[in-house]
Amino acid sequence: MRQGIRLSKKEIENYKDICSSRIEGDPELPPNVEWPLNSNGTPMTFLAQLRSA
Repeated sequence: MRQGIRLSKKEIENYKDICSSRIEGDPELPPNVEWPLNSNGTPMTFLAQLRSA
């Protein structure tokens, strides 16, 4: 047995709101931040963006 965290969506995501939580899809990055790449130059996978307010 391994410990873990399960994330689930309560409602359809609304990307019109800024700084919202997102699971998969596209992350919300500042304009001057580029998406990170791994050591092979492949874009890293986006899992989740969580608003902790």
